[in-house]
Amino acid sequence: RIDSDTSAAYQVCQQLWLSTALINDALAIAAQTVLAQALSKGRPELAAETVKKIISWSIGSGIFLATAVGLSFDEIASLFTKDIDVQDKIRSMLPFVAVSMPFASVAFTLDGVLYGARDFQFAARTMFAASSVAIVSMIVGTLTGSPSDDVFFIW
Repeated sequence: RIDSDTSAAYQVCQQLWLSTALINDALAIAAQTVLAQALSKGRPELAAETVKKIISWSIGSGIFLATAVGLSFDEIASLFTKDIDVQDKIRSMLPFVAVSMPFASVAFTLDGVLYGARDFQFAARTMFAASSVAIVSMIVGTLTGSPSDDVFFIW
């Protein structure tokens, strides 16, 4: 449904977002390990301190990555392609990528926190709620926008 330039731009933005997600996933893995150790040793104060620190780190990481992407739209676009049309579409999508980074960073970290605390039920409910909102947004975008706008409703 979308043209090849939009598809190429989407792939660049998706890969950029996924690579930053992996950076934040490292925080989630650390949080999961430290939190699980604290809880297994019966030290809820250490667990609470760990959660506060790791969320602070994830917020900082998300803001840093969003700022880095936000300040380098042109460089990022030209790094991946010489096609001017694709570069323009990348530049139009990157603000959505940048704005989502602090939220995604916290979400990835909280994922690790929930798994470390063995709160799988809450994690599942949260994932279901977030997925529902995303699916509704994509359906609304598909029904109300032009095919070239569909990719923007994903972000």
